[in-house]
Order: sequence, then C-alpha cells, then structure tokens
Amino acid sequence: MAKMKKFPKQPKMTASQKTWDNYEKKCADVTKHNDGVKAVKKKKEATKAKVQKMKDKKK
Repeated sequence: MAKMKKFPKQPKMTASQKTWDNYEKKCADVTKHNDGVKAVKKKKEATKAKVQKMKDKKK
C-alpha cells in the first residue's frame, strides 16, 4: 500500500511569485495523492467488513 506524502517545505515570505505558484502546484499534487491513498484504504476496509459480515451470517 502506498504511503501518505508529506507536504513540501514552505518557501520564505520574500520568495518570488513563481516560487509560490510552484509551491501551490506541489501542494495540490500531494493532496491529490493523499486523497487517492485514503480512498483505497477506505474501499479496502469496506470490503473487509462486507466479507466479515458474510462469514458471520454463515454461523
């Protein structure tokens, strides 16, 4: 399973606008990746719960 990514280090307040734009793009990429990891984990947990429910029903 993929790991959650950490956000990049924030640039200094005196950094150029281009640097801030790049930082925003990198943060958006990290957020997108982390949301994907969370979705996979949630789907896996739901499937495990569903299977467990079916197993408990058999008894």
